Parts: sequence; structure tokens; C-alpha cells
Amino acid sequence: MGGHGGADGAVAPEYPLEPGERPQPPPRRRSAGPRGDPPRGVPCRREAQRQVQVQLQVLEAARRLAAVPGLPPEQRRRRQRLQAEAAQRLRQLRAQLGNPGHDENGSLCELPALENGQLYGDVLYFATEARAGWTHSDPRPFYFWGYFVGLNGVWVLVPGLLLLDACHQLATAQRGHDRPRHKSH
Repeated sequence: MGGHGGADGAVAPEYPLEPGERPQPPPRRRSAGPRGDPPRGVPCRREAQRQVQVQLQVLEAARRLAAVPGLPPEQRRRRQRLQAEAAQRLRQLRAQLGNPGHDENGSLCELPALENGQLYGDVLYFATEARAGWTHSDPRPFYFWGYFVGLNGVWVLVPGLLLLDACHQLATAQRGHDRPRHKSH
């Protein structure tokens, strides 16, 4: 039997070591910083939200500068390029934050796989009941349509709407990504 080291590496008396066996070092954990800060490399959500707010201000200022009337064409192009770069940086920050849309609470649909699983289970539930000839459901119309179809239909409707929302957001993001980029000289 091997010994078990405690948090300080000392071996408890109820776990004696075999002759020649060395105590195992305590497991190392990734700990917080000295003041309880998050571990290094883990961005703070509040800081990321602050960066998004600052970038929104930068984008608005770039938009105003690009819209100034009477600019020479070359200067207008430079300002429009800066505006496009600010918009791209804002999209990157939002993607890092985990909310590609404009909603601070995130998307309605963050887990499309969950909706797919729910819909798959519902289809199996209804299909097996239909194949059995509806023998397990109450034959009275109120119970059949109200309880069996109505209440179980909610579990088809909500994931279906969330899946449609996810598809819409993915299509919008793909259209934005596929938009041709203007070359900057």
C-alpha cells in the first residue's frame, strides 16, 4: 500500500509507507492571484465588457469623423477605413465576450445541440406513441389534445423556436463574414 501525503506533504500515521517508498507530493492547483484575482490568462468578464463599451465609443467617433462634410476623397477613404477597423474590433471583442449580437444577456440560443436533442426526444416520443396506435393516451379529446398534444407540444415549440433563432444568427454571421473586404492601400 502506498502512502498518502497531506496538504503539507506529511504522511498521516494511518497510512504508513512501505520500506523504501517516498511520500507523494501534494497535488498542485492553479490558484488565484495574491489578492484573490482570477488566475492569469483568464480574462475578467467585467474588463471585457468595459472594452466593448470603449470600443463602441471609438466606433461612434470614427463614424462621426467619416461623415464630416467637405473632406477630400483620400481623407474620407482613410476615415472610412478606420471606421471599418473599429467595427471589426468591436465584433472581435463581442465574440470574445461570448455575445455576438447586441444583446447584453447573450443570445436566445447558446446551445443548439441541446435543442436538437430535445427535438429528437420529442419526435421519438410522438412517433413511438403513433406507431403503437395511441394506445397509451387518453381517448377523450380534451385529454388527448390538451394534455398529450398541447403540453407536450411546448417541448417541440420552444426548442424549435430557439433552433430557428440559432440558424438566423448563424446565417447573419456568415453573411457578415462572406461580405467582400475592401483593400486598403
